[in-house]
Amino acid sequence: MTDFSALLDTIQDFPEDGIAFKDISPLLLQAFPQFIDTMAARIADWDSIDHVAGLEARGFPFAAALAYRHKKGFLMLRKAGKLPPPTVQRAYALEYGKAVLECKPGTGRVLIVDDVLATGGSMTASVDLIRAAGYTPVSTLAASRLSFLEQDLPSEIDHDWVLEI
Repeated sequence: MTDFSALLDTIQDFPEDGIAFKDISPLLLQAFPQFIDTMAARIADWDSIDHVAGLEARGFPFAAALAYRHKKGFLMLRKAGKLPPPTVQRAYALEYGKAVLECKPGTGRVLIVDDVLATGGSMTASVDLIRAAGYTPVSTLAASRLSFLEQDLPSEIDHDWVLEI
């Protein structure tokens, strides 16, 4: 089995001083198919999912690959102003600022995917956004979780991750 955590680089003081940025580029270059297989195995019931949503931008490759592999729709959760109307938006706090996510309205059961689960702010905003846009959030899945941070996540759906950092 591949030691995926060895394929992550840590970039100190990026994007701001005091932040240790986890760079997934080496993982994507060296073990992307194996990592997607590992992520896919974390979901017990793919039949309960209609769409896979990915958070811009680092959640996109994981979510798109999972959606393709399991023949599901791919829903983009984008930064504000990147999608043509109509859209639904949700603001949220980051560890180092604020942001707004948006998506196209629709229906269906959604798995939300991102690369890193830090404090849970973007994942919680994504769950709220998915609901507000007319979808039903089923669960969330992150490529990695920062275990040294406390996560505040909605308790009514399941949350999972592959790597514990």
